[in-house]
Amino acid sequence: MAPAPLSVPSTFTTSNESSKKLPAETRNAILAHLVATNKVTGLNTILRNELVRAGWTDRVKELSLELLRSGKCNTFEQVMGEVVRKAGGEWGWAKQTMANGHTSDEGDDDEGSRTDIKVPKEVVEQGVKYMKEALKGVVEVDHREMNGV
Repeated sequence: MAPAPLSVPSTFTTSNESSKKLPAETRNAILAHLVATNKVTGLNTILRNELVRAGWTDRVKELSLELLRSGKCNTFEQVMGEVVRKAGGEWGWAKQTMANGHTSDEGDDDEGSRTDIKVPKEVVEQGVKYMKEALKGVVEVDHREMNGV
């Protein structure tokens, strides 16, 4: 008999706030399922293929070279921090102080860069579509709170 689906409040599926986080137990259960069913590898493959198809990986290479050649970044960690920041991500080490004394989120010194590396909406949509299918029957969205229950 399959375990009962995990109940996830609809605010976690409709909110754009990165501050909203699922409880650790729920996150761990979802991750365990994804790993056990090899869905993490599938997601990785889909996202990688979509990013290549969209030309995103070439733009990241271009930006990385630009950052190194300009002297704005001198280490791999600094380049990764700038790439993650410009792509719209939030990783703790992306905010580390860089050798030039600035943090990666102090100002937006992008006027010299013409390279847009925001993750394309289509790529995100493909990832979401894959995850919805991968978690079907495992996660159930609870809409009661939206209906005032």
